[in-house]
Amino acid sequence: MSPKLAKSLRAREIRGCVIAAAIKTHLVISQLMNLVLGAQLTAAPSPHQPKSAELIAQLDHVINALRRPEPCRTARLAPARKSQRSGRNSPDGTGLTRIAPVGSACDLDGRTARRRGELMEARRIETFDVGLVKAVSEVLGQTDAPGLSNREIDQLLAQVKIRSRPVGNKRDSLYEALLSAQTRQKCGNPVSAFIARAMHPSRYPSDMYRFTQLQDQLNEALVYFGWSVTATGGLKRGAAASTLSEGAALAGSLSRELTRRGTHAEVLRYCTEELITKSLFHATTEAAKSIPNRLRSMTGLLSDGEILYGGVFGAGGGVRPMLLINEYRSDSDISEHKGFKNLLTGIQGHFRNPRAHSSRIDSDENLADFYDAFALFSYAHRRLDSSTLTTAS
Repeated sequence: MSPKLAKSLRAREIRGCVIAAAIKTHLVISQLMNLVLGAQLTAAPSPHQPKSAELIAQLDHVINALRRPEPCRTARLAPARKSQRSGRNSPDGTGLTRIAPVGSACDLDGRTARRRGELMEARRIETFDVGLVKAVSEVLGQTDAPGLSNREIDQLLAQVKIRSRPVGNKRDSLYEALLSAQTRQKCGNPVSAFIARAMHPSRYPSDMYRFTQLQDQLNEALVYFGWSVTATGGLKRGAAASTLSEGAALAGSLSRELTRRGTHAEVLRYCTEELITKSLFHATTEAAKSIPNRLRSMTGLLSDGEILYGGVFGAGGGVRPMLLINEYRSDSDISEHKGFKNLLTGIQGHFRNPRAHSSRIDSDENLADFYDAFALFSYAHRRLDSSTLTTAS
């Protein structure tokens, strides 16, 4: 028998002893209560009511029974069934649910294993990597939104029975508090409990945007350690990424993957919220709007569509364009210039206009096409980065 299996079976025997003692105590207390209530009766004595000497003798008998140790009778429990989802046994490989020591704070939600005299089963989590604790603190303790405030951090630490954090900025003090609790309890449960409390959906009923931001940012960091935050706010085991591209794919963060692909910042600026909520339909619509909006900002024109592009890049007839993407001297330059204008017209007609007259539920967005569309939008913006305004503007 392996040491882990023996330790787990011993823990279950201890649990059986405690339960047996609790049952015996309950029975003894019930007997005491019956005797005391019988002694307090004010009615006329009956032949069934014990006399004073007999009552004292019975009380002594009950108390002595309570003091006598009773051998612990426990049966070996069958191994826990495999999880239907993962198909794996318990984390320690024994197939048994591990039992936290009496009085231990190592359970999933940060509460102690002993509560109101009862021994509660709790799954012990191995200590987390120091880098994971640091990453969690960086995300939840960030200075700007959507980071937690000092008051929120202090309240959450108190809820999971973690001592007050040291003096310092939010990130560093939270990191030291979580790492100290993990080291002291020799398990990762205090860190897991803090994340679960901080990310519980009940904290964000009117601010789902903030929850999704924090969830995405945490997952982008945790994916390299094989963990992720679920929709319920808890931690979940998963595949660990070893490269940045794997991390972006496993974390499921559109903005991270688009950034890795070199998407232009102006495109991302127009669809930040849509990327967080992972709405391909609305993200594409807003990103397509970034091009005409930028042209209006650069030239001062107020029109839209074909009229806007004709006014910016020239509508022919010898009228000099307001904006040039090249030297506009040779026939090749002029041809490229006109082609770029037609490209922007096509982007608006293909990506923006159809979505403006249809609903998301009727669309069938493809992730590969989504990335290609954003690459096209980025190309357009990079050409505008190097464009020049003419005297006609």
